[in-house]
Amino acid sequence: MSRPILNIPLKPVDWVIEGVTLFLVLGIVVYTTLHYSTLPDTIPTHYGFSGKADGFGSKVTLLVLLGALIGMYILLLVVARIPHKFNYVVTLTESNAPRQYYIALQMIRILKLLGVIIFSYIILTTIQVAHGKAMSLGVWFIPLVLVLLVTTIIIYAVNSSN
Repeated sequence: MSRPILNIPLKPVDWVIEGVTLFLVLGIVVYTTLHYSTLPDTIPTHYGFSGKADGFGSKVTLLVLLGALIGMYILLLVVARIPHKFNYVVTLTESNAPRQYYIALQMIRILKLLGVIIFSYIILTTIQVAHGKAMSLGVWFIPLVLVLLVTTIIIYAVNSSN
């Protein structure tokens, strides 16, 4: 069966998620731009599991991280245009395709928002550590990120299998 290509309308909650995500992307770009010239030449470039900086390098690395954030954002915007190409946990039919597409697109939106929050937090913290105003990402950072991402995917899988 060829999968239908459908236009899945956004609900108000989807518009809010998209708006918040875009606002955060623009905000971190502005924040990084405003603080970049004040950074020392050497900044944290890697954080260990404890959240403490354990690698240092050029401040250009911050621009690479910002580029990765923007790249991820754009990639997920593009991917969200082709839900008919996704893999699904159930067999798609004409009757369940709209619901399955919506659930998958909602998961992409949430993962995009989480990705932007995660990247933004790393960038903000790196700037703060470089300025001596913070010490680490926090010991809670990696476990929290893992829990949020895995929980999002599990919720998607459960919702789509019902």
